[in-house]
This record gives sequence, C-alpha cells and structure tokens, in this order.
Amino acid sequence: MRRHLLAVELDSDMDLTTLASRRVQIEAIANNRYRVSPQLKLYKCEGHSFVGRYLRRRAPQLGWYAGNASRPTGYFTTGNV
Repeated sequence: MRRHLLAVELDSDMDLTTLASRRVQIEAIANNRYRVSPQLKLYKCEGHSFVGRYLRRRAPQLGWYAGNASRPTGYFTTGNV
C-alpha cells in the first residue's frame, strides 16, 4: 500500500520554492538547501524518483544531480557545483 508521506532534503543552486504546487510543498531550510514534501502517499522506494521526475518536469534547466543516481542529494543547473 502507498502509505508513506515523505520529506526529502536537497541542495540546489536554483530557488526550488518557485516550483512548489498545491500537492508538492518545497520550503527553504538553509542556504541552498530545500525540503520537498509531497502530500501524496507513495511507496518508500519511489520517493526519490518521484521528486526527481517532478523537479525535471517543472524545471528542465536542472541538468545535473549530486549523489547516488537512485537517491540524489541535490539538483543543479550547472555541473560546476
């Protein structure tokens, strides 16, 4: 069953708060650090892939990610981060 509400913390060189929607809340928690909290119930294993797809759909300029491909720790517009 899809029963997990998740909160993923990410780094980014772009202001991600402008990408928030009614069902996906994005709040700034520190300098270039954001908490993404979808109000959708998901399987635990699909949380990071949902966030990645959501961010890439809403901001195609986010071309680079940091961390593991299955659990990125950040999304960036340039690869020089």
